[in-house]
Amino acid sequence: MKGLSAQRLLVAGTVALFLLRAALTVPRTGPVVVADEVGYLTNARLLAGGVAGQMSTAPFYHGGYSLLLAPLLAAHGNPETSYHLVLVLNTLLAASLAPLLYLLLTRCFSVQPRAAVWPSLAAAAYPSVTIYTQVAMSENLLLPLFVLWLLCFGCFLRAGSERRRLAFGAATAACAVWLWAAHGRMIVAVALTVVAFLVLAAKRSPAGRSALAGLAIVAVGLVGVHVLNDFIVSRSYGGHASGEAAQRLSTVESIGGVGAFLRNLVGQAWYLLVASLGVFATAVSLRASSRFRRRQLSPAELVLALALLAGFGLLIESALSFRTADRPDMIIYGRYTDVAVPPILALALVRLGAGKRFNWISGLIAISVTTVVTALLRAGVHPPGLANRWNVASLPAPTFQLGPKVLFAAGFVAVAAVIAVTVVRRHKPALIAPLVLLLFLPTTAVAERNPVLRAESSFYPSGWTSPAKAVDDARTIAFDTDGGGSRYVYQWFTSNARLVLFSGASEPPPARFVFSSPAWAAAHRSLHPTELWDDPGRGSRLFHVR
Repeated sequence: MKGLSAQRLLVAGTVALFLLRAALTVPRTGPVVVADEVGYLTNARLLAGGVAGQMSTAPFYHGGYSLLLAPLLAAHGNPETSYHLVLVLNTLLAASLAPLLYLLLTRCFSVQPRAAVWPSLAAAAYPSVTIYTQVAMSENLLLPLFVLWLLCFGCFLRAGSERRRLAFGAATAACAVWLWAAHGRMIVAVALTVVAFLVLAAKRSPAGRSALAGLAIVAVGLVGVHVLNDFIVSRSYGGHASGEAAQRLSTVESIGGVGAFLRNLVGQAWYLLVASLGVFATAVSLRASSRFRRRQLSPAELVLALALLAGFGLLIESALSFRTADRPDMIIYGRYTDVAVPPILALALVRLGAGKRFNWISGLIAISVTTVVTALLRAGVHPPGLANRWNVASLPAPTFQLGPKVLFAAGFVAVAAVIAVTVVRRHKPALIAPLVLLLFLPTTAVAERNPVLRAESSFYPSGWTSPAKAVDDARTIAFDTDGGGSRYVYQWFTSNARLVLFSGASEPPPARFVFSSPAWAAAHRSLHPTELWDDPGRGSRLFHVR
C-alpha cells in the first residue's frame, strides 16, 4: 500500500467496498423490511408512471429517495430484476461515501491527502452503511447526501468569488431540501441551513448575497417537496399522512413522556459511543485547540459545528420518536442518527491520528458509566416485541433480546477497542483508521447474517416463486385482510395490478383475483375459487373466482 498514491489508494478502497456490497446483493429476492421498503418502491413505481401502492394503513414514506429509483423501475418492469437494480444503485451510493468524505476532509478541513484516505475509508465502512445497501430504504441516499451537504457548505464558505459562492450556496440549499424530501427527520438539515444563511446575511458578510439566494432556493424547494408529497399521498396513502412533528412533540406532553424521552436520549447516545467503537469518546478527550476559543470561527469550525448540531438534532428527534418502547431496540435506536456518523467519525479518526496527547482513561470511563446506566434503564423496561437489528446495525454484539448482558457485551467491545486504539496510537498513529476499519468487519458480518440472510430465508423460503406470472392480465387484485399473507410483498411482485383490501369474513371479494387463505376458499365454494399460486412461507394462496 505504501507505493500507492493517496488517490489510487482511495479508488482501490472504494472499489473494494463496492464489490463486497454488490456481492452481498446476489442472493436477494425482494423486500424484507416491510412496510418501509415497499413504501419507497411503490412510490418509485408511481413516479415512474406505474400503479399506485396500497399504503393506506402504513406510515408515510417521503418521495426523495424514490425519485432516484423511478428511472430504474421505468426501465425494467420485472419486480425481481428491478429490485436487484435498486440494490446495485444502493451500493453505488454507498461507494460514493469514501470519495465524498475524502473531499470533505481535504477541501474543508485542509487535511493532507495521505492522512485523509484511511479515515475516509474507515468511516465509509461503518457497518450500518453496508446493511442499508441490502434494502430499499432512504438511508442509502441520506448517507452520501448528508456528506455532500456539508461539503457544499464548506466550499460555499471558502469560495473566493461571488459566482462560486452562488453556485455552492445553491447546492447547499438543494442538498438540504433533498435530504428532507427523502425523510422527514432531515428537517434538521433544512433548519440549520436556513439559520446559517440568515446569520451570514444579517452579518453582511461577503457571502450574504449568496446566502439570500440560497434561502430563496430553500423556499422554492420546500414548495416542490410539498407538491411531491401531496401527489404520492393522494394516490397511495388514501389522501392522508400523519403529522410527524406533532407526533414527536406529543412525547413531552406528559411526565411519563418526558421520562421516556430522557431514557431514549441516554440509550441512543450510548449506542453512538459503542457503535463508533469508542472513537467518539476518545476523540473528545483530546486537548482542545486554542482556535476554538476565538469568537470568530473559521470555515472548518463552522462546518464541524454544522455536522455536530445536525447529529445532535437527529438524536433529539430520535429520542422523541418512541414514547412507548414496543421493541427493545427503540431504547437504543440508532438508525435515525447513523446518517450523521460517517463525517463525524472520519474527522474523529483524523484527530486521533494527528498525534496530539489525550486522556484515554476519560473515554473508558464515559463508555463504562453510560453502559451501566443504559443496562439499568433497559432492565426496567419490558418491551413485548422482538429486537430489530436493522435499527441498531452497528451494535458490536449479537442482538438477541438486547437485554443487559448484550449491552454489557457491546460496552466491553468498545472498551477493548479504545485500549487497542491507544496502544496502536503510541507506536503508529497512522494505523488507527485501518485498525478501526478492520474492527468494523465482525459487526458487519453479524449484522449481515442476522437481519439480511435470516429475513431473506423467512420471506422467500425454498420453493418460493413470484405471483407475477399468475396475474399477468390482472388490473385489480383483492387482498383478504383476514386471510394472512403479506399485502406489502404481494403488491410489489404483482406490479401491474392495484391491490384492494377487503375483509373476507364479511365482504365479497371486489376483484376476481384474490389473495386469501385455504379456509376462505373452502367457505366460499360458490365462487368456484381456483388456486393459481401458493405462498409456502405464509400459508396464503392466490385464487381466481367467478
